[in-house]
Amino acid sequence: MRRGRQQGIHGTGRAQRRALPVVAAVVTTAVGLAVIFGVETYDGLRNGQVVDAAPAASVAVHPLRIMALGSSSTAGVGSPATAGFRGPLESLLARDGTAFVMVGSQQSGPPSVPDRHHEGHPGWTMAQLQPLVAGWMKAQRPDLVLLQVGTNDLNNGVSAPATAARLDRLLTTIHGVSNAGVIVAGVWAPLRAHAQARADYQRLASAVVAQHRGRGEATTFVDASTLLGPGDLFDGLHPNTNGYRKIAAMWHREIRSFVATQH
Repeated sequence: MRRGRQQGIHGTGRAQRRALPVVAAVVTTAVGLAVIFGVETYDGLRNGQVVDAAPAASVAVHPLRIMALGSSSTAGVGSPATAGFRGPLESLLARDGTAFVMVGSQQSGPPSVPDRHHEGHPGWTMAQLQPLVAGWMKAQRPDLVLLQVGTNDLNNGVSAPATAARLDRLLTTIHGVSNAGVIVAGVWAPLRAHAQARADYQRLASAVVAQHRGRGEATTFVDASTLLGPGDLFDGLHPNTNGYRKIAAMWHREIRSFVATQH
């Protein structure tokens, strides 16, 4: 088991019976590579549409529909030039030759980020996301959700057990209307004023995810509590560009694992 990965998506039960549209082909020739966001990028995706980056490779691909769901870090507060982790993540996926589409009702980020769709709502707690998440899932039809929540709940004084209960309800709603896989990241912000609640939530959130996996739902938990250091923060709460690169690498690793389990 890799370090920092407590649960794995195995797609058991109902989630396993659905064959998710993912790509297994690796693009052998990439055109227009440049160094952006600290990783190699590409010219293969523009404005939410998949473009054939290697016309010579006659391989039918079905893009993985990815929804980044959360609050300000999902929107990219702290590093607007990279759209937070979304720009570096898209570059990493493109480097692999993974066909994907970012989905969500929101759009933000610079033109250098090929696909700017997401479901990040700065400042929102899970209580605010809850009434709308079913509609977003039905409208956007993601295959995989990158879920990072809990920071605003804890920072507003909500207890760790109550925050974990909100996560449980959110996951129940997501899995009730969709067969999408869900990768749940723990809280990466330090939250020094709520350090004990943060630590308790990490443990409780992992247990909540394990319960959902036990029901056959494709869900995994990643402990991100030690992912960022003091030099990775923009304002003590939000990551800076370097911090978002680390987050992008974490998501990338988990997405690759998710794709591998679907074949």
